[in-house]
This record gives sequence, C-alpha cells and structure tokens, in this order.
Amino acid sequence: DCVEAQLRDMVTRFSGDPTHRQTLLRFYLSRQNFDGAEAFLRELIAEADPEATEPTLDLIRFLTELRGPDEARAEIERAIAENPAPNRFKAILAMLDFQAGQQDQAIAEMESILSGADITETETQDIQITLGRMLVGTGNQVGARRLVEEVLAQNASNVEALKMQVSWQLQADETDAAIANLRIALDTAPDDVQVMNLTYEAYTRLGEADLAREYLAQAVEASGNAPEPSLRYARVLMSEELYLPAEDVLLP
Repeated sequence: DCVEAQLRDMVTRFSGDPTHRQTLLRFYLSRQNFDGAEAFLRELIAEADPEATEPTLDLIRFLTELRGPDEARAEIERAIAENPAPNRFKAILAMLDFQAGQQDQAIAEMESILSGADITETETQDIQITLGRMLVGTGNQVGARRLVEEVLAQNASNVEALKMQVSWQLQADETDAAIANLRIALDTAPDDVQVMNLTYEAYTRLGEADLAREYLAQAVEASGNAPEPSLRYARVLMSEELYLPAEDVLLP
C-alpha cells in the first residue's frame, strides 16, 4: 500500500513525465491487480484532453490483452460513438474482426475508412500500414507492397512501412538496400526494438557477427530487459559459448 501511495504521489508531482505512469501500471500488473490497473487507465482518460486518443488506446490495449476481445470491443464501440475523430478506433475494431476470422469484412472496412473525407494524412498512413499487414495475412503480397510504397512515397522515414519493406528485402537477399532503409529507421526511431532485430538479421547475413550482436545488446537495453529481446540475445551468446555474458543478460 505504501509503494502504491508513493508511486501515485510521483505521478501527481511529475505529471508531465510518462515514466511514473508506466511504473505505477507495471506495479499493478506485477501484483495481478488488474482492477487497479484498469481504474488507473480510466483515470488518465478522465484527466486527458477530450481530443486526446492515446489514453483510450492504452486502455483498449490493456483490455485486449488482459480482459479479452469482448470487453475490448465494447470499449472501442464506445470510443467510436463518443470521439469526434473515430478513424483510429474504427481501424482497431476492424483489426479485431480480422483476428476473429472475418477477414473480408475487416479489409472492406479499412478501405472504407481510407476513402472517407474526414481522414487525416497521419491516419491515412497508419491505416494503410495496418491494411497492408492484413493483406500479408491473406497472402496478398502485391497489394501490401503497393500500400507500403504509397506510404513511403509520402513519408520516406515512416518506420512501420520501412520495417515491412526491409523484411521483404531480406527475404529477397537485398541486404544492402535493407541496411540503407534500416539506417533511416534507426535515425527516426533509435529505440525501436524490432528495427534493431532486423538490423541484427541484416548484418548476420553479411557475416558481421560482432556488429550484429551489438544491435541485439542495444535491443535489450532499449526494451528495459524485456523477456523476448533478452532471451534472443542470450541464445546468440550461448551459441558462441559465451555463457557468463549470457547469464548477465538473463539476470536482470
């Protein structure tokens, strides 16, 4: 109780620093206090600017992962009804439909959102990327590539589009082109763990083992010692019989 009170005091005192909000949320989740976490996320929505969408998106992610799709869907539908700019929420609802097996319906909904008169440039790029991932999931690589190329034509440093393009380039053994795009992505999002993982794959293909391994180490640091990048880096170290460094990665 004292820890919770102290963390809440820090959230209040340093309201402009999101780190303390994240720490309090992790505290609730580490104690399996999902009701406390949800209540806190709803508090953040109530305190935020009415036009701000990120607090509601955080709540939807929480509900999707820990409460299930039905509760997430109810919250998304509420957000669509109440928000003056509902396109991002409509796209999330379409993604839920896609994951539930209603692929044609979800793709049609995404195309409908993109054709709307009220969509912003940023929303257009985000939704094109999401639709591109859907098309990849249905085997429509041509349609997905077209969307990614459209996004990059508008914004050459769009990180999500670059990651998709790099994946295709690596599959086609176009390693030099992939590394060029990864440099752009790293300049734009230097802490993106997925970009670092892709950079590791690219340099591994070139036989640059030491340089490749360095990007895995950066991914671990950027993720705050999260399990997935830590395990990946530890496995690479173990494969090279670097057991003590691997242990040092796992302990945190």
